[in-house]
Amino acid sequence: MSGRNKIKGRIWHTNSDLEFLKRLSSNDLKDLFDAL
Repeated sequence: MSGRNKIKGRIWHTNSDLEFLKRLSSNDLKDLFDAL
């Protein structure tokens, strides 16, 4: 896998994570950040 594709994949995963986080309630989001 080329470096460019690796970065693209990472960005795609980040976007997916953001979409996932948007679906969580604000309480779940707060708990998640508290756990980090």
